[in-house]
Amino acid sequence: MRVRLIEVPYHMGMEGVGMGGGPIRLLEDGAARPVREAGATVRVTRVRLGRRPTDTLSALADVNARLARQVAAAVRDGAFPLVLAGNCNSCLGTITGLFPARVGLVWLDAHGDFHTPETSRTGFLDGMPLAIAAGHCHAALWRRIGRHRPVPEEWIMHIGARVLGAQRMRFARSQVCLIPARTVRAQGVRRAILPYLQQLRARVDQVYLHLDIDVLDPSEAPGVDFRTPHGLTADEVQQVVRAVGRLFRIRAANLTAFNPSRDEGDKTVKAALRLIKAVTNAAASGRRGGSLVSSGHP
Repeated sequence: MRVRLIEVPYHMGMEGVGMGGGPIRLLEDGAARPVREAGATVRVTRVRLGRRPTDTLSALADVNARLARQVAAAVRDGAFPLVLAGNCNSCLGTITGLFPARVGLVWLDAHGDFHTPETSRTGFLDGMPLAIAAGHCHAALWRRIGRHRPVPEEWIMHIGARVLGAQRMRFARSQVCLIPARTVRAQGVRRAILPYLQQLRARVDQVYLHLDIDVLDPSEAPGVDFRTPHGLTADEVQQVVRAVGRLFRIRAANLTAFNPSRDEGDKTVKAALRLIKAVTNAAASGRRGGSLVSSGHP
């Protein structure tokens, strides 16, 4: 398998700042190595802004439009797009680059990312990317990036949340499948997610995989802006990723939200490199047409 490792070193349009430094640090610490260890060849590219945007929305539109073009180019070349990005809203560029493929979303994150301007107290756009993808808000931004069709709610699965607030009611009223971290911890990965993955498999056979590094417990990934206890372990997340690869073709994946200035003893770097290898293996499995019936532990 060929992997296109795409670096998106921006935090709300600011290069190398905060979470924008995460992709830079991961590449410096050998993010291509676990891809090669998984048996894939890798080419690294970088999204670069044009003229400095005058506002946040313009910055997000510019970054994501450029990312969409790189993802689309990777797909045309037969490569797997693996995106290392600062913000979660980078999903918008990746999903746009996959269009018109019928792609579901498997989203791992401590936060819901399902706010709209009406439910968000801060108006922070990085709390809204899943809602934008589902067509609930900021439609003009979505169009500026190049996407005109929302992802149906029933094609979306969110795993690992433990901070929801006002989003809890929004999820309850939607058709998005929500599996909180406490459910995964209480039931184990297989029991918690496999029935719902199989339901999603009845609707779509390929997915975009989103990994916000704060889905991990802070004891394993402290390098995030919002540390939230009672998260998943790296082993649990790897089990989820393997299960997804067995049931779906993973068309692209994003790893986001690592802030290297907040890391401790390179714990988050090491966890991220493990997940990069797991995603590469899972993507290769799905491309080979992995088993649609899971047996044993995911």
